[in-house]
Amino acid sequence: VEEALKTSRMGVANLHNSLLSLLRQAGERELAGEAVAKPLVETIRGQRADLQRQLTILDQQLTEQAALGGDLQAALTRYRELKQSAATTRD
Repeated sequence: VEEALKTSRMGVANLHNSLLSLLRQAGERELAGEAVAKPLVETIRGQRADLQRQLTILDQQLTEQAALGGDLQAALTRYRELKQSAATTRD
């Protein structure tokens, strides 16, 4: 789970940087009084959609991590209770 989160975070960062670069290009064209070319607009839309998708995946992974952490903690607590109970029974 940790590796998947790390990979997703890297993916989000890369997509974010790429989108910023594309938006910068579009902004520079507009400031120069030029129209933003349709291919650039489409690329920006695609990058934004990819970023949103990756953020959704990252959110799901974080939710899964939290659930696994809770399950692990519950299992550890139960193990300790059983271990304590077995030790008390032996004494």
